[in-house]
Amino acid sequence: MSADKTKDHKTNSLPAWLIVMALISLIVLILTVIGAIRAAGRVRAEREALAARCTGITTGHKENQESYTKFWFDFDDQHSEVRYRTTFSYAVDGETLNTETDSGIEKLNEEDVHYDPDDPSVCYVDLYSAVDDSSVWHFITGIILSGCMLAASAAGGIGMLKSNGFVA
Repeated sequence: MSADKTKDHKTNSLPAWLIVMALISLIVLILTVIGAIRAAGRVRAEREALAARCTGITTGHKENQESYTKFWFDFDDQHSEVRYRTTFSYAVDGETLNTETDSGIEKLNEEDVHYDPDDPSVCYVDLYSAVDDSSVWHFITGIILSGCMLAASAAGGIGMLKSNGFVA
């Protein structure tokens, strides 16, 4: 009879691979959320620091503008967006400088260029145009992978419970 109890005990417990998979997916999910929060904070801090540093304003003149199409995938859909890479020239204390923007908004022939009075080569035309969206895609990928791992763990756990008669 003790052999039957041992056998029943082993069948009623979840397999180790299922527990390990659930723990790994939980850790990946937590790290993904922490990474996304830190990346968003870093981008915000970089923008604020650039805005605080670039207190000089002058007029920039559009020298060149190229349009291109940016593609990305979201689950099973493909999306695209027309983007504009624009080169501006601007003058500070008689020196002509150039800067390039990359934005989803077509630039006018003249735009305000915000520059650092101590180093006029440090500048921005549109503070929100140069956004590194790689952190967004890392976050989405991490959430999708974590969701898949959690779903597989849940399906395995429910399957085990059903096969042992715990769930109808």
